[in-house]
Amino acid sequence: MSNSFKRIKNQTLFVGFPLALISSFDNKYQENITPISSFFSLNNTIVFAIGKKSQCYENIKFSSNVIVNIPDFSSWEKVEKMAEIYYRFSKEESKNNDHFKKINDEFDKLGFTKLESPFQGLSRIEECPISIDLRIKKIIPDNEFMLVTGDIYGVHVHQELLDENDNIDSKKWEPLIYKLKEYTKTDPNPLGKHIAK
Repeated sequence: MSNSFKRIKNQTLFVGFPLALISSFDNKYQENITPISSFFSLNNTIVFAIGKKSQCYENIKFSSNVIVNIPDFSSWEKVEKMAEIYYRFSKEESKNNDHFKKINDEFDKLGFTKLESPFQGLSRIEECPISIDLRIKKIIPDNEFMLVTGDIYGVHVHQELLDENDNIDSKKWEPLIYKLKEYTKTDPNPLGKHIAK
């Protein structure tokens, strides 16, 4: 038997996932932007997890429409500051309107630009090259987190990322990746390409 492996204690295994910023409305139609550390998509479905105490969870119980804004690697410092702000304010005991207004005021100072979107009045973020209109389909409870699935309603992509067929050019798209609690990016040079037949 090989001795090259060692069993370790369970830990948060951020082995490498893209990050996203979720735009959603509360029950007074105040917009909130929540950073999430991982998500994935399968065909027309997106899956992500959020904390039970997050404003995003409260919002999607009110409205099933959100926008998933996907930043590239150049925004990592803004995303990190946003995550710090969100974590700091989430520790406050009071979760009133002033609490979330303070969060949004802090986000506005980071230099993100909100773009008007026809999707239920929610905002896309200009500095995020890809934005996805999502309709929440199911929320699955799991201890302190909620697993969320949603159907993709529309996809918006910066034109400079598209090829002549309006497909995303993998050599131009370098998403921000969260790996083992560090920010990194993908290599634009592929190891290979598989064409499914």
